[in-house]
Amino acid sequence: MLLICAILTIFFALILKYLTRSFFHPSVIVGLAWGITLLLYLVVEHPLWRLSPEFLNVFTFWVIPFMVVSYTVSYHPNHIAYSTNNLSYNSKLFNILFPYVVILSILLIVLLIHYSGGVGENLRTFMLEKNKYPLIIRILIAINTFTIIYSLYALLHYDKVGKKRVILLITLLILISFLKSAKGAIFRIFIGIVFILYRRQSINKSKLILSTIILVILLILVTVFRNDSTAQQDDAFIKYLYIYILSPITALDLLINQEVNPIIGTNGSASFPFLFTVLNIFGLDYTFTENPGWVTVPVFTNAYTAIWGFYSDFNWVGVFIFSIIMGWVWGIVYRLQQAGNQIALLFYSATCFSLIFQAFGDFFIESFSIDIQMLIYCIILSNGVKISPTNKNSNFPQLKIFK
Repeated sequence: MLLICAILTIFFALILKYLTRSFFHPSVIVGLAWGITLLLYLVVEHPLWRLSPEFLNVFTFWVIPFMVVSYTVSYHPNHIAYSTNNLSYNSKLFNILFPYVVILSILLIVLLIHYSGGVGENLRTFMLEKNKYPLIIRILIAINTFTIIYSLYALLHYDKVGKKRVILLITLLILISFLKSAKGAIFRIFIGIVFILYRRQSINKSKLILSTIILVILLILVTVFRNDSTAQQDDAFIKYLYIYILSPITALDLLINQEVNPIIGTNGSASFPFLFTVLNIFGLDYTFTENPGWVTVPVFTNAYTAIWGFYSDFNWVGVFIFSIIMGWVWGIVYRLQQAGNQIALLFYSATCFSLIFQAFGDFFIESFSIDIQMLIYCIILSNGVKISPTNKNSNFPQLKIFK
């Protein structure tokens, strides 16, 4: 039954691809990502445990409503012919920020190496101890979030920005992500670049193949650099695939069948960790539900897919309801960017990678504070910022957004 479900999900996603004319539609991404992952789990030889029948219910309650709702919300009776010709480009703002972005990115690279005492094991150990980061490192890492949006904005307008500056920005981003051993950041950058080039109609098969080869090489290097549990073995990369692609499904199945249990906190905190963090800042004392941590499936994993929080808080009903909500949100964002809204385009390019990796983990809700920051940066770069007096009789400045 699971095999039939996987095949039907892929088939449904391909139908939606035909209707939307895009592999980047959220319904197509989610359908193919989950369907292909489940199909690989069932047909490829691997050491992971067999899935239980109960997994099918949760899988269906998440994937199908998401696909239907995201497509329905984004539907337009006449296909929108997307163009980047009319997108706004603020050369003055970009040129003012460019030297600061480059200098601060280089400074982050230098300081990461300096404070860790060098690359290799020292740097890896340093990056794992986030609570011990010097203040300057924390500030520069926060600024790096802006650099991601800034670089995607530059790529979107590369004919005005200049290819050399775009290449410099992206190179610095990749180098920082490599030093941080941040595979998620590398995926975010790669998928964002591909999406922007796709929207600019500037990508072809050769460029996509070359980019994919570079991505795979980077991921292998990061795996070895991090000294992951399988990195020292002959079949390291295959086991890497078990851990980072297939094993979260096994871990979720264990959670569904209560063979492992989350660390229980305030109800709802697994689904909305950002909200409860904000509430605690204002003096409340909520605790957080956490996933069970490292488990053996039989390889070690601590990832439980993007569904685990909703299931832990509200069981399968929560999975169904939040699938509808998330499908609605992503459908709206997709339709806005398709219609030419530059803010939505930049935001979608920076966050749509989270849709591809839902079967691995949650890169959207759990990092919601970063998503909000990115949305603000998208607004600033798209509309510009200026400081002016509130009125003629006031000396206090007012921040205004302008076109």
